[in-house]
Amino acid sequence: MKVIIYADGGSRGNPGVAGSGTVIYDGSGQRILREIVYVVGTKSTNNVAEYNGLLRGLEAATEMGATEVEFHMDSKLVVEQINGRWKIKHPDMQKLALRARDYINGFSSFSLDWVPRAKNKVADALSNDAMDAAAAGHPEGIVAGEKDTAEPAQATEHDTTAPHPTDWLGDRGPTTRFILLRHGQTDMSAAKQYSGRANPGLTQLGQKQA
Repeated sequence: MKVIIYADGGSRGNPGVAGSGTVIYDGSGQRILREIVYVVGTKSTNNVAEYNGLLRGLEAATEMGATEVEFHMDSKLVVEQINGRWKIKHPDMQKLALRARDYINGFSSFSLDWVPRAKNKVADALSNDAMDAAAAGHPEGIVAGEKDTAEPAQATEHDTTAPHPTDWLGDRGPTTRFILLRHGQTDMSAAKQYSGRANPGLTQLGQKQA
């Protein structure tokens, strides 16, 4: 039995709330067999989250009796380390890689390839669901709503732009991400004056804030 797996992980803050998302397709890449939303923790790094995405996929493939596994991730670090091209120096990464290797050795055929983020949108969306769950207080582990399915996939390796099936939070519609940047203090801001395009230098406090 062959499966095709896409996985991703992320953290908001590094370390911070972290989660991983994994989607498993049948061997044709046309049908989703399982989606996994996994809360990694509230003080985990992006790399640890990505490794958890890999591990959840390997665990599920083993449970499902897969013998051939074609794996895809947009994490260059995980792909290169598992393929033995980059050294693994961090003790936490070493432990996670060893666990992954134990699963990999159980398959008759295994490949792990890098894909650009644009081709990993389903797993990316699931990992964001996991981070939402972590921020809402969900404990480490799989978020309720993981399911086996025989329904046609809404996104395959050739079409990863379609939305993934309704997740644990339901349909939230389009989401907007805000990135807020704070300028350090200047003499003018301390005096509550607008500087417009003057671009004054930072005060000593402003330097520390920056």
